[in-house]
Amino acid sequence: MAEWLGAEISIPDNDAPNGDYFRAQSGSELRLPKCTACGMFQYPPRSMCPDCRNKEFRFEAVSGRGTIHSYFILSQPIQAAFLPHPDAPIALIELDEQKGVGGGGDRTKQPNSARALRLVGNIVKADGSFEDPANVAVNKRVQVKIIDLGDGMGLPQWVLSDEPPAGPLWQVPGD
Repeated sequence: MAEWLGAEISIPDNDAPNGDYFRAQSGSELRLPKCTACGMFQYPPRSMCPDCRNKEFRFEAVSGRGTIHSYFILSQPIQAAFLPHPDAPIALIELDEQKGVGGGGDRTKQPNSARALRLVGNIVKADGSFEDPANVAVNKRVQVKIIDLGDGMGLPQWVLSDEPPAGPLWQVPGD
């Protein structure tokens, strides 16, 4: 049985894109679906490419490096698995791959900042525990850490990197 933080992870049989995605993460590399027609990486996983409408994908490894684009602190968890972890930082990570290319169905792969490759995940320490929110900021660099969920599935999470920030740091204002 796949689980994380003591909660069972269940993906319905009729949700192939998400099942394939979590099974592709079973190693140590971040692997994302890439359209076999236009070559654009896709996230979130889906059954059809929004750029060219192709329905065939192959999973390819990406660097797993990126920048915190936005984040929030989970201050009032409602999911039981998060109750023991108040103040868990959850972030939108912009990956180094596919920055500002293509999108919008134009099939031209022209620069387009709205088509960046961004994933959601928790900011964790190397041991998998949640990072202190005081250490998290927009523009800090991160590296993927795949958490083994069991049942051949993995969950991408993010660890702060020693790389210099990608721009000026910004943090959620304190109380």
